[in-house]
Amino acid sequence: MEHDSERAEALLAVAALWMPGNSEVHAWLRSALDATYVALAEDQPYIMIDGEIFDEYTFDEPNDIVQPLLDCLMYYDHLTAFDWKASPEDIRGQLEALLSYPRGLPWNWYPAFLRDCEGLHAGDVAERFLETLGEHCYGHGIALLAVDTQSDSYAMTFMPTDLAVRQETTI
Repeated sequence: MEHDSERAEALLAVAALWMPGNSEVHAWLRSALDATYVALAEDQPYIMIDGEIFDEYTFDEPNDIVQPLLDCLMYYDHLTAFDWKASPEDIRGQLEALLSYPRGLPWNWYPAFLRDCEGLHAGDVAERFLETLGEHCYGHGIALLAVDTQSDSYAMTFMPTDLAVRQETTI
């Protein structure tokens, strides 16, 4: 099976944008990707970093090569992931825990948002919440960045809009 190494390399490049100067995480991401390539070549169900097993992966699908990188970013609190129908409260809590969370971001719109969404399906509320939050972030010079996990979950982080490219890039 051919794995999507181009997508993995693109994720490394984008991570460098939202974490400039963070050499420890960049080195760890590179190690995770290199270890993933080794695991694929040796048909082993785990990746090893610095002589220790980091995690087990199946590598059954082409997208699976990206998962160790996403896990690394989550481990370092640069990325969070949540289910497509997570509640706004859960999503907000996870986003606020990120190192990239823009301190001082106003939430005065949030109570009215919750009232407006009463009775809607959880998945619709989550999608609407992320869209609304993204609009508020952009108005304050922050981009809410989504990483396509090719699953039914969201993986998100923040970055200043001056670093973000205003176009969709599939990672």
